[in-house]
Amino acid sequence: FVMLDGVATSCDLDPPHYRIESKRLRVRPEESIFLTRGVMKTGDIPVFYMPLYWASLRPRKYNLQVQPGYNEGLGVYAKGMFGYPLSPSTYGRVTLDSYQKSGWAVGGAFLYDWPDIDRRGAIQGLWAQDRRQGSQRPERWGASVRHFERFTPSLVGTVDGEFASDDIVANTNQPQDTRRVRREMRSTSALTWSRGNHTARAYGDAVIVLSSDTGVALQRATLPRLE
Repeated sequence: FVMLDGVATSCDLDPPHYRIESKRLRVRPEESIFLTRGVMKTGDIPVFYMPLYWASLRPRKYNLQVQPGYNEGLGVYAKGMFGYPLSPSTYGRVTLDSYQKSGWAVGGAFLYDWPDIDRRGAIQGLWAQDRRQGSQRPERWGASVRHFERFTPSLVGTVDGEFASDDIVANTNQPQDTRRVRREMRSTSALTWSRGNHTARAYGDAVIVLSSDTGVALQRATLPRLE
């Protein structure tokens, strides 16, 4: 069937954080969705124009996406993503993007979730060219590590780390529902024990300042401390 003035999104919230609006969407239930002249929006803010968009609605092991579009700062682009479950508890994802003005970007992610032992997390990385006129860096990179693990019913450990070559890659390569201007990155680790009304925590963090000219600089680092 055909939807007029329709909206497509993969966000589960109501209203969704992000969506694609189009005057005309063709939907084949449990098969696919296709639209033309779509506009990706975060909230009520238009982010970029999508002349064509197609996505499969069929249940399958792998996930393959190709997303063309246009951005004033990056020009015409095409984003590609391939994801595949490596096991019932792990998932791998590879991205390959091409931007008219800046060049190529390659990324990867490893996600894991073992519910029987309450362990989950993700490791992600990105490398990108930047051939734009006036760019201070021909190459940029970013990485993140997130981990949660419950060792015992009372003891939990967490790690949340972010790293980037500069503020441009930190602000350009984010999910659309979390996009914001970022000038610093914070990494934390904690070990928390709780029982009844009593809680104790060993906590450490580090904050780095991001700059497109000078790269990264350590602003503050805190050694593990008890709270």
